[in-house]
Amino acid sequence: MDREVPVTQPVGRILCPVDFSHFSESALRHALLLARWLSEPVRLLWVQHGSQAPLDGFPPLTTSIHAVPDWRERVLAKLSAFGEPARAAGVEVEVEVEEGEPVPTILRRAREIPAGVVVLGTHGHGGFETLFLGSVTEKVVRKATCPVLAVPRPVAEHDERGVPRVRTVLCPVDFSESSRTALSYAVALCRVSGASLVALHVVEALPVEDFAENDHFNVPEFRAILESDARKGLSELVGSVGIPNRPVREVVVSGKAWRRIVETAREVGAGLVVMGVQGRSVLDRALFGSTTHHVIRAAPCAVLAAHA
Repeated sequence: MDREVPVTQPVGRILCPVDFSHFSESALRHALLLARWLSEPVRLLWVQHGSQAPLDGFPPLTTSIHAVPDWRERVLAKLSAFGEPARAAGVEVEVEVEEGEPVPTILRRAREIPAGVVVLGTHGHGGFETLFLGSVTEKVVRKATCPVLAVPRPVAEHDERGVPRVRTVLCPVDFSESSRTALSYAVALCRVSGASLVALHVVEALPVEDFAENDHFNVPEFRAILESDARKGLSELVGSVGIPNRPVREVVVSGKAWRRIVETAREVGAGLVVMGVQGRSVLDRALFGSTTHHVIRAAPCAVLAAHA
């Protein structure tokens, strides 16, 4: 565990698929925050799926594109207006409209641009699949080749422009390659933002009933050994990266991983959680569903998910 972790940050445009909902507004604000940190432009993307487009009013009232020959130009204009808060903050904003299924279209454009980060709200309006986990957001997080920032809800703490304030970044690690990548991103983002970093390892709760008939097995003692080993491993891992003039807080707890991650995020006032995703296969979906999936659903802040 003493292998050095290289510190890298996402490089490339911030791709932000939107559906013009309030959740997309929150996603845009987070995209603006990343754009400031990384000095990258924001690319707003509308994926036209089916025949209905949001041409009339806000919230989106849909109109059949077959009845409006210039529907693409009108959606582009609406995207441009939607991105005005980012422009007003000095961030370059690009807009585009693509036709197709949302997930493969987002993944394709993320590869082609190429995007440094994809930013998605986790709820939205029906035409864009309602952006509820188990659908577009989950699949993009699981399959994207770049980090994905999932924004579950509008945040309470923000500046006068509505941009989130991130004072603390929480990075759960399990010593896997994906969590090492996540730690690298977390350190890089703390360096450019000035945020404090909390590194967390969760020792999964032991199934006590499995040892009930073994009088010689001391579960609390064994848990204490696991926690001690975890503290040593976490300290070595954090020591391989570090943030100049900013000590990293190291936390080791026991319990169900996703619950303890969410609880710790609340306790430390995290404005961002950065964590690894195990993989992209069907088997990996079970792992995703047990940790990252639940954290994104329940976290009090945005979650940046990264593959190894």
